[in-house]
Amino acid sequence: MFILVFRKCNRIEIHKITPQGIELMRNVPINGRIVSLHPFRLLVRRLLDVLFIVTERHKVCVLQWDVSSNELITRNASMDIDACTSKHPWADQICTIDPDYRVIGVYMVTSWHKVAKRGLCAFPLDNFGELEKPFVPRMCNLLVKDVKFLYGCDVPTVAVLCEDAEGAHAKTYYVSQTGSVPVTGPWTRDNIDQSAGLLIALPTPLCGVLIVGEELIVYCSANTYKERPKPCQNHLELDGFRFLLGDDEGRLHLVAVSHENQRVTDLRVELLGETSIASTISYLGNSLVFVGSSCSDSQLIKIDLDAQGSRIQVLKKFVNLGPIHDLCLVDPEKHGQSQVVTCSGGSKYGSLRIVSKGINEKVSLELEGIAGLWSLKSSVDEALDTFFVVSFIGETRIFAMNRVDELEETEIKGFLSEVRTLFCHDAVHNQLVQNADNGADSDRRYDFDLFTPSAPVAAATSYGTSAAVCELPFSTISSERVCLDDRSIAKR
Repeated sequence: MFILVFRKCNRIEIHKITPQGIELMRNVPINGRIVSLHPFRLLVRRLLDVLFIVTERHKVCVLQWDVSSNELITRNASMDIDACTSKHPWADQICTIDPDYRVIGVYMVTSWHKVAKRGLCAFPLDNFGELEKPFVPRMCNLLVKDVKFLYGCDVPTVAVLCEDAEGAHAKTYYVSQTGSVPVTGPWTRDNIDQSAGLLIALPTPLCGVLIVGEELIVYCSANTYKERPKPCQNHLELDGFRFLLGDDEGRLHLVAVSHENQRVTDLRVELLGETSIASTISYLGNSLVFVGSSCSDSQLIKIDLDAQGSRIQVLKKFVNLGPIHDLCLVDPEKHGQSQVVTCSGGSKYGSLRIVSKGINEKVSLELEGIAGLWSLKSSVDEALDTFFVVSFIGETRIFAMNRVDELEETEIKGFLSEVRTLFCHDAVHNQLVQNADNGADSDRRYDFDLFTPSAPVAAATSYGTSAAVCELPFSTISSERVCLDDRSIAKR
């Protein structure tokens, strides 16, 4: 089963991929606005799926997915980055994880007496996958664009894409708790493409990085330097040596790294088609890719490498109103119900969106002579209603949603379906209350709602009707004629 995790402000949404599409499993609130979320897997006695989270107020925590209960549990309580630096971080953080899960790094800019100082806050992981006390390894104080841990290193090593007055550089550093000066890593490349803004670490046997810029893609390692022209900005790893890259025009590219004898022989870039401008790209399996966008609608797409022309098929769009640059209220029909008109999106996907209150029709049935409608639960513990009761002049029909969200007719044992239902409702102790018209001829009828006296009793009736009480699982407890006169109603 493939899982898709969204971060939305201060919430985490966990979705599963089904043949019918994307289905929400859990919506988990987080105490803080999430700025970085990284999933990874730990092998500690068993395989564990873990989320590393960084919030806007510089707190970090680790959550673990519990397979037995299908819930997120806290593996490491919140830790403060401020305590690690003794200074206040004020810029966006860059999070990176060592491929061997020895350390997690959060790069940030800190302020100290109005002087900017840049550094990497490192969180070591012990043998049980628990976060230890963080430390700050020594690194150069340059403008850093991206940081990535390298594969195949005996000591945790980071590649840093940085810039100074002389140009852009790619440098490597060993992440060590000791030493007062930066510990330079195995290689350094100076004067690279100044537009470069993304690093992609390649696994063994290459153990180098791809440096992605607006005009060039460069492979760089201790003994190899190879470049290829192509503008890209966001990436997704498919199998270690193939990547999906999206550019700032919404084009999606496939980049393949060919290698032989631990050396890169070629970089191939192939245009697949056009999507929304990607902020994140996630591969879901079976050629399905989720393209998340912060400036337009997100998309679920399918890639067909054998197709002619565009190799991308958009299966579903997910509406995104952000970023909202301006909005106003309008009432075009002068009914007193205003609609919100937003100026949404960015780049070439800017649009006007109209947001109004209303009901989204999910299922439609054509039925004549409806006299009443009610919804019932299958159990008092259920959060949502299961049954839809429709009353007609001479009968009552019951409908329920099936597993594919289709409305189908069903039965409830003990429910009177051959007569008109005047009222029905859920009651305590997994019981249902039904008021059925037995056809008594009377010109006086008294209706009253559910009430709860000191004892937990639920009741509803009309003059000259029959009341049936059902218990779940459904069986008739009692069915008797109920007649109330004016005195009994007044006494109530």
